[in-house]
Amino acid sequence: MKQREEEAEQEEEANSLRVSALVVYPIKSLPGISLTKAIATPLGLSTVNGVIRDRSYMIVSKKDGRFMTLRGPYSTGLCGIEVDWYPPQLLTSEEVDASDSHLILRAPSGDARGNAIDPLKLPAVDEEGDGINVTVWEWQGPARVVGGAHTSEWISRVLGVESHIVHCDPVTHHRDVDPAWVNETPARVLFADGFPYLFVFEESLKDLNTYIVNQGHTPIDMKRFRGNICVAGGMPWQEDCMRRVALHHVPDPNVDGSIFSLVKPCSRCAIPSVDPQTGEKNDYVREALAAMRKGTLLGWEDPPSFKHSTFFGINACLVPPETTTTTSSSSVQDESRDDAAASIPRGDDRSKAHLPEGTVAVSVGDHVTVLRATMGPFLMNK
Repeated sequence: MKQREEEAEQEEEANSLRVSALVVYPIKSLPGISLTKAIATPLGLSTVNGVIRDRSYMIVSKKDGRFMTLRGPYSTGLCGIEVDWYPPQLLTSEEVDASDSHLILRAPSGDARGNAIDPLKLPAVDEEGDGINVTVWEWQGPARVVGGAHTSEWISRVLGVESHIVHCDPVTHHRDVDPAWVNETPARVLFADGFPYLFVFEESLKDLNTYIVNQGHTPIDMKRFRGNICVAGGMPWQEDCMRRVALHHVPDPNVDGSIFSLVKPCSRCAIPSVDPQTGEKNDYVREALAAMRKGTLLGWEDPPSFKHSTFFGINACLVPPETTTTTSSSSVQDESRDDAAASIPRGDDRSKAHLPEGTVAVSVGDHVTVLRATMGPFLMNK
């Protein structure tokens, strides 16, 4: 009996969901920074001091202010940039001097012509840069050029085209998440493609890599999918049924929960096919996704663009505290059920007063509980 109980406990532990990685991408399309602890804000992840925020910087064309990413002709140059930080405690200390904090960009392979180029110190706070209009997909709005002419010259040399690095003020920046996908409450996003969070799942990557290896190719790592919150455990593609999850520091879903709505499967562009180390494009990644994760195969045909899209990961939004009244359950259930619900306490004493209301602390190792799930497809608001 004891042996069976121990085996059951081991099986339950193996199937439990845990946060295995937290990654913040300060500059859109540049490498991410792994964190052990972070603050979840309505606008995305930040360091515990709130100084470095996910995709609050962006590289844009000097010509028209349009965003420049790994999808375009500059992937090799972007992949050649390394991101560091100063001071060393910038990622871990709750109290740092923001005015003396920097991101440090390096181009070990040199500029676009192969010439050596010194590292660039990018200030975390720069309130004096020129304001310009920038474009992310269909959205247009204001941003501030960071670091003056020296910074613009540096990134222009590395990419071989006149460019700026811009920053948005999270207090005044206003860019709405597509309301067609936000069911509970309006949400905003900084310079991410469309949503403040992307959840990715290790078991699903293992399954995808099994296919890739069986086709005679090299397995890929999670960096290609540029997720913020990586989850280990469970079953491959279990996330297809998830609609709301809680992250909590102890294995009790009624304590210290941060609640996320998983609102839209992430349709994949060319970026997962780009090797983040070299910038080389590997078509076999796109082919594997098409063979396993095309909308028509998954039964996701609304909107019509889903039919021929491929998917990996789930876009998400942080749920404000006043709306977190839902039943905790890891079983699949019908979204339309009106279950009796209890509020889940939010956050802990590591939440900082200078961050937006509703922010909560999250950590690698946090337990993940599925609060709402359904076997049906993701639905847009009609």
